[in-house]
Amino acid sequence: MLKTLEALGLIDGSGKPTHSLRNLLAHSRGSPEFQAQTRKVLEHTYPYLFTGSINLKTATTQQVQNAFRAQDVSGSTVSKCIAFFLSAGKTAGVEISKYVRTGRIASRNFLTGCLMKILTISAQCGLTPQASEAPIPLVAISSGPSRHSL
Repeated sequence: MLKTLEALGLIDGSGKPTHSLRNLLAHSRGSPEFQAQTRKVLEHTYPYLFTGSINLKTATTQQVQNAFRAQDVSGSTVSKCIAFFLSAGKTAGVEISKYVRTGRIASRNFLTGCLMKILTISAQCGLTPQASEAPIPLVAISSGPSRHSL
């Protein structure tokens, strides 16, 4: 989970929360501000999907797969990346073609579950937009069973 948080730019290499995480925590889930902050995280994490190389509104699964493969993603990880991006995009209000699919029915709420776990753990660790620069405790991230791992 820590590598996912770091890849999304929500924590730095030493585990300290970034401004992106603080910005997410500053807004209520489902609010337009939360949606906008989630979109910023996606645009930062997946710039190759937002630079115009493909049109997400009309893209096909193959086009999105190729975009991930061009980033050296391979095998079943491509489907997992697409599932995560589809769920994240929905949360962020990104318009994505109905022709982009993963074949995984459970992917619809994948990001919602992961993001809610991240926000819950952050709150349990006392992280707020005004919280200190202390790293997120590894024990908080790794405790408890998880249905999905990123």
